[in-house]
Amino acid sequence: MVLRKTRLVLVLALVAIYAALWLETAVLGSPAVRNALLFGELNSRRAGRRLPDQSDWCRARAYAPFLVHVKYRFGNKPLNCGGGSKLCFWMFGSIGEIWQVSSWAS
Repeated sequence: MVLRKTRLVLVLALVAIYAALWLETAVLGSPAVRNALLFGELNSRRAGRRLPDQSDWCRARAYAPFLVHVKYRFGNKPLNCGGGSKLCFWMFGSIGEIWQVSSWAS
């Protein structure tokens, strides 16, 4: 009985830690990765460090603790735009690109 109670407490503690890290990634990490992409730190197509305009969009979602999936589009002219999606790693301010899921340009 004591072993079962100890195991239950351990499982609940691990679930709570996992949920807290996921929530922190969603609340702090997703906006940080989104801003890094919009302002050129994660995107090589944004030469010249121009500010985002109304035609640029970016959506970032936390898929798991420290993992953020980003979908984005840049440009407003028919032959001068691009976009794609990336899987990024975020850990308390450090941001890194793990995988370029897809990209397109025209």
